[in-house]
Amino acid sequence: MTNKRTTRTARKHERKKQKKSLWKRIALAFATILSLIVLGVIGTFIYFIATAPELDISKIDVAYSSKFYDKD
Repeated sequence: MTNKRTTRTARKHERKKQKKSLWKRIALAFATILSLIVLGVIGTFIYFIATAPELDISKIDVAYSSKFYDKD
């Protein structure tokens, strides 16, 4: 029974450790959300690159030349 009892200062010290600053919680939540967004964007780009069709030069090459119309 005496092993379960803690001193008043020990209990006070435990309470102080459990209490976190509001700013730290907000910063941690913001960093977590930002990390998830970055990972999602990176994953989306990897998916787009992996599923992109192969490039064919014959489809890209244009038979006619471009014409530029200038005001002067």
